[in-house]
Amino acid sequence: ANRIMNFALTNETPGSVLKPLAIYAPLIDEGKITWSTVFDDTPVYFYENSKGVLTPYPKNYPDVYSGLTTVSDALAFSKNTVAVKLYKMSDKNKIFRLLKNSFKFDCLVEEETVNGKVYSDLSEAPLALGQLTHGVSLRKLTEAYTVFPRDGVFSEGKSYIYVYDAEGNLVIDKSKSDEERIFKSKTAEIMNKLLSRVTEIGTAKIITL
Repeated sequence: ANRIMNFALTNETPGSVLKPLAIYAPLIDEGKITWSTVFDDTPVYFYENSKGVLTPYPKNYPDVYSGLTTVSDALAFSKNTVAVKLYKMSDKNKIFRLLKNSFKFDCLVEEETVNGKVYSDLSEAPLALGQLTHGVSLRKLTEAYTVFPRDGVFSEGKSYIYVYDAEGNLVIDKSKSDEERIFKSKTAEIMNKLLSRVTEIGTAKIITL
């Protein structure tokens, strides 16, 4: 088949891509953390599996814990432990509203029951580690990330701006769109610098080699 799936609009689990939007930027914007705030890169807790073996949570990838780590390095190396600790400093309802209402992630669910099992995006796995129940599309993620180069201002993306008929008459005009300031300009500036370190020294360094 041809054109059977649109990968830009198909929902996928965002994973760590969600961390800057949901965790880091909001806490920087609120003044609760800075570039150099230090956290202990250690498991948040241990849980016992069916064989009685204690397993650390969350795990980092690779499975390494680095001890005292700055916010800058935690983001660059995508430390799951620090993300969960940041989540615990946050208001989960506020994060949820930010993603759903401001960034237009309409795929998020407060609570959903499927075959007797309850799913919710109001917890640390979805909001801190990006394990969203229904995922989110690449288009929505890309739209959300434009808030950083646009000085903290968000507007939904456009596939086209103008449509004209065969006679050259303008029939659709999408040149204007609603905008919302989500983060302070300074927050956006800081996030741009933090995110640049992901490709300079962090998990995406390979793309610059």
